[in-house]
Amino acid sequence: MGTKDIELVMIQACESLGIVPLSSIYVPDDYPEGVDERILIHVKSQQRGDIFYKGFVEVNFVCPDENGRANHARLQEVEDILVDAFRYDTVGEYRDDTYRYGLHSVQTFAEKEAKYHYVNARLLFEILNI
Repeated sequence: MGTKDIELVMIQACESLGIVPLSSIYVPDDYPEGVDERILIHVKSQQRGDIFYKGFVEVNFVCPDENGRANHARLQEVEDILVDAFRYDTVGEYRDDTYRYGLHSVQTFAEKEAKYHYVNARLLFEILNI
């Protein structure tokens, strides 16, 4: 299971959250310009372990600023959705590989020059290696 496979798994997971439509979920090669509400998924490299390949996936929900200020209500709403969705490990199979992922941390960041804030959910993604 490679990084593109992990991206597909995470796109499906993010689509099911109902935060934004599928057309607003992107991976690094597809990041659009502009400041619309969207989800950006970035898969980090996987490290081989005895039982699992382990790596992190960054799921970033971008929320445009309103009148030069953060939309705190929307950021909190999205953070709550992400925590509820990823709090417990999700286990699944993809192309005969068994995987699991779950929330490692969640934070809100500002991109003042770009005029948006985003909620970053860092997920530990593990693929069974036996």
